[in-house]
Amino acid sequence: MADAFLGGRWPVLLTEASGLGLSGLILARAIVQRTPMLILAGHNEALGERHDYTAAVRQVSEPLLRGLNIPCVVVRDKREIPTVVREAQLTVRGDRRPVAVLPATAVTHLR
Repeated sequence: MADAFLGGRWPVLLTEASGLGLSGLILARAIVQRTPMLILAGHNEALGERHDYTAAVRQVSEPLLRGLNIPCVVVRDKREIPTVVREAQLTVRGDRRPVAVLPATAVTHLR
């Protein structure tokens, strides 16, 4: 991530909640190095989960972000996604730190 920023790009981490739950050390390093990064991660705290094998890491995603003091917004209405992502990008660039947008499972699975 730092390489992308140092190369003139704005890094984005795109992952599901389980990937976010396993990335605590990487996120902590991004904070220490002041690496701006937009985090887009699936979010499911309770409803609509289709698989049990991601339950443990899914439960720590949002608490991990709070513990690292990374601002995060859970989006529950798909119409809000463009505005929230745009505002998050502004914060990433202005604060030079990670910011997370977490679309709820119900939002990402609507047809």
